[in-house]
This record gives sequence, structure tokens and C-alpha cells, in this order.
Amino acid sequence: MMKETLQTGILPVKTRRIFSAVIVLLAVALVFTAPAGATYAWDGTSEDGSWYSNPSATGEFTIQNGSQLYNLSKLVNAGTNFTGKTVKLGADINLNDKEWTPIGNTSSGEKHFNGTFNGSGHTITGLNITNANGEYHGLFGYVTSGGTIQNLNVSGRIHFEDLLPGSHYAGGIAGYTSGTIENCSASVSIEVKGSGDWVNAGGIVGHLGSGIIKNCYSYISGNPLWAKSSNSTTSICAGGIVGRIDGVIGGATVQNCYTTGNVSANHYANGSSYAGGITGSVAYGTIQNCSALNQYVRAVSLNATNQPIGDAEYGRISGITYLGTTLTDNYAWAGMKYLATENPFPAGLTNDKNGASISSNDIWDQLFLPFNDENGWKKGTTEKFKLPILKNLPEPTNADASYLNPTNSGGNSNTGGSGGSSAVILSSTSKYRDSVKAEFKAVTFDANGGIGYMEKQQLPVGEAGELNNNEFTNGGAAFIGWALEPNGPVVYADGEEVTIQGDITLYAVWVEPLPEIPDVPEPASTPAPVLGMMLGGLTAALVLRRK
Repeated sequence: MMKETLQTGILPVKTRRIFSAVIVLLAVALVFTAPAGATYAWDGTSEDGSWYSNPSATGEFTIQNGSQLYNLSKLVNAGTNFTGKTVKLGADINLNDKEWTPIGNTSSGEKHFNGTFNGSGHTITGLNITNANGEYHGLFGYVTSGGTIQNLNVSGRIHFEDLLPGSHYAGGIAGYTSGTIENCSASVSIEVKGSGDWVNAGGIVGHLGSGIIKNCYSYISGNPLWAKSSNSTTSICAGGIVGRIDGVIGGATVQNCYTTGNVSANHYANGSSYAGGITGSVAYGTIQNCSALNQYVRAVSLNATNQPIGDAEYGRISGITYLGTTLTDNYAWAGMKYLATENPFPAGLTNDKNGASISSNDIWDQLFLPFNDENGWKKGTTEKFKLPILKNLPEPTNADASYLNPTNSGGNSNTGGSGGSSAVILSSTSKYRDSVKAEFKAVTFDANGGIGYMEKQQLPVGEAGELNNNEFTNGGAAFIGWALEPNGPVVYADGEEVTIQGDITLYAVWVEPLPEIPDVPEPASTPAPVLGMMLGGLTAALVLRRK
């Protein structure tokens, strides 16, 4: 029977069913089996929590795709902060430009990330945030002091405008961290506008608290990293690595990092605006062994008629520095501009908020400074990005820093410059003119034992300016002038004209009032003494008799 069936070319029913099942299984395998190196795009809604139920023998969790990464975001934002646990990437992930919900959204209620996220050298592409809900924006929103993000590359965009009250902190890796970000790179286009107390934007982190960013770089191509506001009470900070550093509790450090591209902080309502190649603002923080290779940095603060009247400061390393800041061994590209077009930083640098100059010849197509083989760096080989890259991360594919090529920049195009609180003028056609204000430096007033508050005073460098009058009090002590040291002699009087060459701090000098001396009354007249003595309350007169 079988022989006849085979001869006629017709298989038995049972055999046909088996073959059909095999064909179906092969089809399923072809659909769901990923070829080596393939990265499938996330659809923006699917969620897979299977990774969380299968930790490794060492307690580590591994995420393989966008659906699982989205599940991590949902877990953390519901209160699972992963303290003491490690989450690893097992593959590159494409978020496919779908709206992303940052991992961790607040400092309270455990809804933040406090574990270790190890990217294992993988890349997350297609990050996209256009929703202004919440304050913290990035792949991660809020990372606390026990959190670490490492060995990861992220690319994508964060673009939104929020006209409602509320601060915003945006960064390519994290919006806010008081933890550790290390061995990471980011190419995230950031353009955010807000109306709350702060708008902070950075290539790696928006706001750094008492944490550390080390061995990281951001490469910003095309449009600048941009922080904006039209609310007069909003302060905005923009930096190539971190928007704002405020390590008032425990200190903060940015170390062995560099950035390329453009940075801009634009205030359209006469408020505070700070921009720097590495950070816009730093207080109680350390920036060490960093290089700002930006094409330009820009900070403007304008009134309703587009005149630069507010507080705008920029610098090649930091836009502004406050108490407790340490800047050590930092460098900046000598050809950097402080406008988008024709304004190089002036000559005469010191290693302060502007860093020391480094030429294109010293950085292009070679390892330099701390970005060397021993510290985990290698030379990039793409034609438009021949700069150091981390060995553990893939080479940038779309990065363009060709303006640093000595062929394009003229090699050592500038020998230096020092930034200040210069502000640009915006023309009626909204294009920047080439004129700027004179360079200014800050006078900081210290109560030196007194109480009260005085704003920093900006004075033009090399020109006489009148000091503000003292507004501090100190009990009954009298203010007699300003000293250059806490226990120093009076150097300047209230309202005196001074000429400064750099930032200075003046300390109030107090004199305690002399104690009052009470009046001494005139002695009263007394009768002549009576010769006698007191005996038990009786007075006995001594009678002198002549013998």
C-alpha cells in the first residue's frame, strides 16, 4: 500500500500532517529567531517582564530588548529602586523614536533608580522624549546616590516646551543624579524650554548633585544643546557634559570627560542664563582633567526689546563658578567661539573657568591628556570624528567634529582667551550681531560673621567701578569697610571706586562698640569723725582726763 502511494506521489494523511507541522515550526523559527547582530525596533507600547523573574546565579538581571527596558521603567517608577542589584544589557536596543518614559521620576517614594545599570558596551538608539510631564528627562530620570550607570552609549533626542510652572532637568544619560555615571557616551539632541525655577540641560546629565561623572564624552552634532526660558524668575544652565553642578551636600566631581558641538542658554525675559563647554554652573564641585572641544558656547539674557540686560555668563569650561569650586588641569579648544559665528575668546587665559588652550594639532587623530590607552581610550577612525573614544563602546557613526580637523581649523587657530559675563545683542531679525558687552568679573560680598544677603556685583575688567554699599548687619557691631581676607585690614570703603582684573571676594570688617563707662558720683561731704567705738550697739566716748 505504501509502495503504491509513493508511486502515485500522494503521501498518507498522517505523513502530510507531520510535514505541515514541521513547515509551520520552521516558519515560526524564521520569524522569531534573531540573526546575530540584529536589533529589533520597539513598538512603543509592548512590555515584557520575563527578565525580572530570571536573575542569574549572581543575582544579576539581563535585558535584551525595548519591551524589557520599558518594563524596567515601569518597575522603578512604581517604587522598585533596585538597591544592591545589577541590571545588564545583553544586546543593543532600538527604541524606535517612540515616546520614552524615563527610568525613575522622583527623589521620593523610592521611585528612583538606586542600583547598577551596566550597558556592557551596548548602544540604545532612538531615545525620544517630547512629553514635558515631570521634571527629570533622559534615558534615566532620577538616579540616587547608590545608583551607577556604566558602559553605555545612548543616542536620540529630547525636545519639548513647557509653559507651566515646574523645573526641568534633561540629560542624554540621566536628568538628575547624585550617583555615578562612568564610561558612557551620548549623542542626544537636547532642546528644552521651561518656566519653573530651573531649566538645566547637559549632554550626559542635566543636574549633578553629590555624585561623579567620569570617563564620559558627549558629541553634539547639528543643532546646539539648548536650554531656554521666557520666565523672568527661571535660571537656565547648559553644558556639554552637565547642565548644572551643585554638590552642596557631599561634593560633586566631573573627571576625565570631554565634549564636542555647540551649547546655548537663551533667556528671553531678563533672567539668569549660564552656558559652558563642560557645565553651565558649578558650586561645591570639582572639574578635573576635562576638555571642552565645543565649536561655540553662548549665553544670552534679553528684555522685551531684545536688549541684553539680564545676568548672562559663559565660559569655555564653566559659565559661572560659586563657592566651593575646584577647577584643575582643564583644557579648551583654542578656536572656540562665544557666539555662533565670528567671536573667538580673547587672549590671556589662565586655568580657571575657561581652561588652558589646546590646539587642533594637539587633539585631532591622536590620544591626548587623560584620554589615553591606560585609561581605556583609543583613537577614533571615522573621517569626521578622529578623537579619543572609549574602548568598551562602539565607534560613533553619525558624529561630526570635523571643525576640529587642523585642515579646517588652521591648526592652532587661537592661543587663548578668557570668558566672562559678556552678553550678545539680538537684532530685530533675530540674528546675532558681532558686538558684545565689555568683559566683566564678579565681586562676591561675604558677611564675615554678620547676617543678611548681598547679590554678586559685576564690574568691568580694567575699568573703575563703584562698589555696592554694605547691606549686612552684625548685632551691635559697626561696619567699617571691606577686606580681601576674613581677618585682613580694611582695603575698600563702602561705595569706593575699584578696578579689578578678576573675580574677587570682599569680607565685611566689623568693630565691636566700646563698653559704656558708668558715671562716677562726686563723694558726699561727711561730718568730722567722732572718737569712739561701737560696743554691742552702744557708743562709748573716750574721755581724756589730765592727770
